[in-house]
Amino acid sequence: MKRMYKYFTLGVGMTLMLCMVSTLQAASDDDITLRKAQDLTDRVLKRLKSRKSELKSHPDRISGAVGDIVKSTFNFSAMTTTAMGKHWRKASSSQKKRVTDAFGNLLIRTYGLALLNYTGKPVEYGKPQRSKDNKRVVIPSKAFPPSGRPLSIRYYMSKSGAQWRVYDVKIDGVSLMTNYRENFNSEIRKGGIDGLIKSLSRRAAAK
Repeated sequence: MKRMYKYFTLGVGMTLMLCMVSTLQAASDDDITLRKAQDLTDRVLKRLKSRKSELKSHPDRISGAVGDIVKSTFNFSAMTTTAMGKHWRKASSSQKKRVTDAFGNLLIRTYGLALLNYTGKPVEYGKPQRSKDNKRVVIPSKAFPPSGRPLSIRYYMSKSGAQWRVYDVKIDGVSLMTNYRENFNSEIRKGGIDGLIKSLSRRAAAK
């Protein structure tokens, strides 16, 4: 009887410890993802501000201006796979690399353009929202332009290896992934995967 009680007590103790570790890990992940979103936005805004006049006249230079910052946080591979859908499996290794690079540059441009004219007060961030399995986190934020309504930006993050990275962004409720997936299907129907790559490259480099 004593032995059973001992094992029962030990089991309860281990369960409580595991729950505490899980809670601490989730809290730690909240801090990490929030800091990542803040750092991303702050650094991009600072870089855009330093070259604002130039980039407004030459939006094709946005990818080169902030690409290094965005690439360290966005998971372009996962984003491209999602946007491609069933077509990803049909692409060759070379096509997968080229479409990921081209789509990445277009996403950088789209994200940069959304923040290029921002001159309002500091961006406000909400509390990170975790999925039930703690594998995904949403970071809500609001940017306040000098006039007009606030701009809502929500970062969707998941773990890629040991790193939390962005796999989707919603700007004013519009998901980049959903928006581009519909476009990808249309482009592939017209010109195949190579046609899609040409279209993405052309749009990313448009002046």
